[in-house]
Amino acid sequence: MFPHLVAGPIVRYADLYNDIESRKRDYDLFCYGVGRFLLGLNKKILIANTMANVADFAFSISPDIRTFSDAWLGAIAYSLQIYFDFSGYSDMAIGLAAMAGIKIKENFNAPYLSCSIKEFWRRWHISLSSWFRDYVYIPLGGSRCSKVKIYRNLLAVFILCGFWHGAQWTFLVWGLIHGCLLILERLFLDAILQKLPSIISRCYCLFAIVIAWVVFRSDSLTFAWTYIKQMLMLSNVEYTSAVNIPMKGMTYFVMLLGIFISLHPLKIFSGGTPFNREFSDLNFILQIILAVISISVLYLGARNPFIYFNF
Repeated sequence: MFPHLVAGPIVRYADLYNDIESRKRDYDLFCYGVGRFLLGLNKKILIANTMANVADFAFSISPDIRTFSDAWLGAIAYSLQIYFDFSGYSDMAIGLAAMAGIKIKENFNAPYLSCSIKEFWRRWHISLSSWFRDYVYIPLGGSRCSKVKIYRNLLAVFILCGFWHGAQWTFLVWGLIHGCLLILERLFLDAILQKLPSIISRCYCLFAIVIAWVVFRSDSLTFAWTYIKQMLMLSNVEYTSAVNIPMKGMTYFVMLLGIFISLHPLKIFSGGTPFNREFSDLNFILQIILAVISISVLYLGARNPFIYFNF
């Protein structure tokens, strides 16, 4: 099928069967696909690539000169980079498929709005989560077994999820962090989170996600531990709020814009879905204007690899 989906969404034949067998020319769906493709392009070039420069610098400078502010800016930048890189890729895949007359389900649903890790995995890389649920978690017994086996199943799923991204200890530990947090939420944490104001629950979830992304991004567990200690002011390096990362005004603006977009519901910035299209003319025109800027940035030689191709 064109487009060939290299990194996701993971599309099953059952989801494509009807569109393949009875595909029709749909002008509205084609236009939606163009707009959705441009949206993904703009996410990738204008936000993900800008955040990549900040994250790469933060993770490459010496721990001796990396400050508390550098560590947090780098961690937030990487959290935005990986989200807009992969959600942008998914937007482009969904858009290309729509242009070909095929409707693909959403792969992201504002995951950084989650109030728990359990909710996060219902919103992040939805096709991968459902694949592991149907082909690993449920065959192992799912939730219809003893509590001990449920916890075993969760750990098995997230150990495999870690190795899915690469044969490195950092990926394994990233998966274990999520698996252990899911177990803690099943034991007692979820009951506590439900009683707390949603803003506190979201802060807990975002903090856990960002810390886990640091492990995911690091080259080694030693590096990850050193970086996290600097974020938590537990290292021997003297605390300072200074920033060594070269941040221009536009970079700060893009970071704030990325935070704003990632903390708002999907439909506001996606124009709905191929099944429920809400792409307004104003949004379409905006994406075209931004796409011209994105193409200009590419022409000038900006780095633009999709980082999820590495996993």
